[in-house]
Amino acid sequence: MTKLLIATCQPVLARGFEAIFVTAGFEVSVAYDVRELHTRFLGHPPEIAVLEYALLPGPGILDDLRKAAPRCRLLLLARHLPEPTRASLAELGVYGAVPPTVSPAELVELVKAIVSSGWSAASIAARLGHLLNATERRFVSLVAQGAQDREIAALMQCTERRVGSLRRQLSRRLEVEGRCELALYGLAAKDMEIAG
Repeated sequence: MTKLLIATCQPVLARGFEAIFVTAGFEVSVAYDVRELHTRFLGHPPEIAVLEYALLPGPGILDDLRKAAPRCRLLLLARHLPEPTRASLAELGVYGAVPPTVSPAELVELVKAIVSSGWSAASIAARLGHLLNATERRFVSLVAQGAQDREIAALMQCTERRVGSLRRQLSRRLEVEGRCELALYGLAAKDMEIAG
């Protein structure tokens, strides 16, 4: 059974996620503050942790968590992360970020895919390097970081319609279904070089 840690300062959200993930077959623990989060990482390191970004006092805690559980995959729930923050979080070992508006079913699907995928960052980066140009790789990275269509359009200096079209094209080319699976490519290859 996969050990999953949910860290949020919102008890209702925590109980909802806990119920959903237990039903999906995960061994779930919950932390409501940073001290409890750190204690759980030291006592029983999770295989994957879903952390509410607002709960974290700063990026230093992520470094501490990575040292306590180097194999744990960190996934953030974040309303809005500016581009420089996203890049620095990836350097700290964050696997990806999703908006808190993600549906419970999509979040479970995403976590299951992360846990069960045999993909390594190197193999995904190689595949993306071969199949996608620099602009398309940047797009996949932005989707994986939780950027919404409007943000992607602004960052890539194009229209939201173009963003939707690009997402559909890349989904067909990479043989994935939906935004979550496309984001997995970017999550698995978070270390790939992004030009632009």
